[in-house]
Amino acid sequence: MRLNKIVLFIFSFIFMCIIETGVAGADESLPYTIKVNRAKNCITVYAIDENGEYTIPYKAMICSTGLNKDSTPVGVFTTTDKYDWNKLVDGSFGQYCTRIVDSVMFHSLPYFAKEKNRLEFQEFNKLGEPASLGCVRLLVTDAKWIFDNCPPGTVVEIYDDQVSPGPLGKPVFKKIPEDHPYKDWDPSDDDPANPWKTLTPVIEGATDKEMVEGESLNFLNGVTAKDILGNDISLLLKTEGDYDEKTPGVYDLKYTITDSFGYYAEAGFKLTIKQKEVPTTKAQTETTTVAISEESDKKTDEKSVMTVAIIAIITLLATIIISVWMKNNY
Repeated sequence: MRLNKIVLFIFSFIFMCIIETGVAGADESLPYTIKVNRAKNCITVYAIDENGEYTIPYKAMICSTGLNKDSTPVGVFTTTDKYDWNKLVDGSFGQYCTRIVDSVMFHSLPYFAKEKNRLEFQEFNKLGEPASLGCVRLLVTDAKWIFDNCPPGTVVEIYDDQVSPGPLGKPVFKKIPEDHPYKDWDPSDDDPANPWKTLTPVIEGATDKEMVEGESLNFLNGVTAKDILGNDISLLLKTEGDYDEKTPGVYDLKYTITDSFGYYAEAGFKLTIKQKEVPTTKAQTETTTVAISEESDKKTDEKSVMTVAIIAIITLLATIIISVWMKNNY
């Protein structure tokens, strides 16, 4: 009987260990999970929190799912194969392909050939709306990020939410003009040969600023920015640098901008904080007036004493002279 109890205890202990192991949470070898909002054509990548759950919104991506809604299936899947380039269902080609389920993959916008300068720019300009034959289309930079950072076995959930694109919102997207000389390249492709890399966003109006200590100033007033396509992205401008609005001095600050394709620009400016002038109060004025008046009275008294002394000396001298004259003449 005692032996049976010991055996039962051992099996119970092993069983509890198995249960604990089974609920340990996210697999640390799979650092992210991917949620695709099919209704909003937006992806949110989640990272692992301190409890081992995928709850931290980490990255948002704009995408294009199936033109025929059901061609991009709703459900929970795990990624499998990866391809640098892969021929797609319609005969076009995609970069940085990661298989979700069956023939549905994450991949770049389509290309006419397996060449980075053969982008189908008309299809590129549909990003953010249903457009594919079922795959999830992405900018090259986002397709590559998934390719590089999400190993096989990564969980992908495809769902519909007509209200919210996701906790990080839907990234802004700008189309390539049809007459642009670089339209055959994805602007987000980090290939050194990409001609878009010769361009940077433009910041205008970054002039030096002045303010009085203790006051506030809108640094972005009159400052504008454009992306590499020439679109106004002034709302994305940021001001960086440290300053103390209560301490007069000259501070070095800068404007920064990153456009929707990841291109960065900055422009520096100086902020001069002037010392605040202290206004003169009525009491200070009266005190100053009294002080001046007293000083004036003091000087007047000193002058009067000196005048009396001079008159007395002159009178004494006159008396002596008269006395001597009268003595000599009488």
